[in-house]
Amino acid sequence: MVKSIRSKPNVKFAKNSTDYQYDGSMQDTNWRNGLKLLEKYSLNYDLRVPTWHLEEAVEIVRLIPNTKVIINHCGFPWDKSVDGMEFWRKRIKALSLEPNTFIKLSEFGVKEEEWNFNETASIIYELIDLFSPKRCMFASNFPVSKLKITFDNLFNNYKKIVEKFSKDEKKYLFSETGIEAYNLDKSLLEKN
Repeated sequence: MVKSIRSKPNVKFAKNSTDYQYDGSMQDTNWRNGLKLLEKYSLNYDLRVPTWHLEEAVEIVRLIPNTKVIINHCGFPWDKSVDGMEFWRKRIKALSLEPNTFIKLSEFGVKEEEWNFNETASIIYELIDLFSPKRCMFASNFPVSKLKITFDNLFNNYKKIVEKFSKDEKKYLFSETGIEAYNLDKSLLEKN
């Protein structure tokens, strides 16, 4: 069963990079026309782009208003400096205003840094405030995430971060949002 298409459009490899390939980018007319076909086939779109392309992503989300768009890996808030987080925050907030967007709370590893509980919790709280539990879902990026944290530790940290949330909010974050976003059959979760 295919529910969504995940793609990594061609992107700049750094915020200030001038090296950019048009073909296969979010500006490519052919790429955009292909993206519009998702609605015809009742497919979602999982979008994975770095922070410096989130502003452009808003354009894409608006191009396909009847298609659910799942932003992967929190929009990659890699730069944890004050300026870096403000840059990310402004763009992720713009995406949160689009009603067809969802966000995966995943991939908090930063190259050459340890997995940081407090930074991760802060990002998660901010995203839940922006998108609400009904449009946020916990996810992992295993096996890649294994470079920074074990699956058990990741899952336990997620539970600890939201331990004071209501039962319903946790239900959305850990299952209901994913079921809704990917149009899954809820009966699959029922115990036999």
